[in-house]
Amino acid sequence: MTQAARQPPLGIYGTLLDPQVRALVLGVVAGRAATLAGWERVYFTGATYPGIRPRADAAIDVLVLCDLSELAVASVDAFEGSDYERRVLPVRFADNGGAGQAQFYVPKAAARLTARAWRYDEGWRASHLAAFLAEAEALVAGYRSKIS
Repeated sequence: MTQAARQPPLGIYGTLLDPQVRALVLGVVAGRAATLAGWERVYFTGATYPGIRPRADAAIDVLVLCDLSELAVASVDAFEGSDYERRVLPVRFADNGGAGQAQFYVPKAAARLTARAWRYDEGWRASHLAAFLAEAEALVAGYRSKIS
């Protein structure tokens, strides 16, 4: 049974936007560009990855991943860890402007978030991607045998 058959699709907004990180965690998956209004994306304290929190005048670009298998969702759950919980939030799709819903990993402890905006851009990729991929490879290797 696919994810779409059971629950809303998964929305991503941070390091999984990077195709290399996403392929490491999920393999090759298709997604739809969308906007998540009313939320901002900021750094976790002492980390190179983000979390989101409500902010009425903010909006962030996200990617909505449809038809993920149960194993793929379990892989993302393990990758995201215990600092997050999945919550269903409204999105607006970029391709047709249509409204939808997706599950997002929302930090459990917003107090651990900084005021510094996190952007998936060339600056983040140049400064953090190589080290993040190395950490992610170790993490994925550790949990993959437990969930498959």
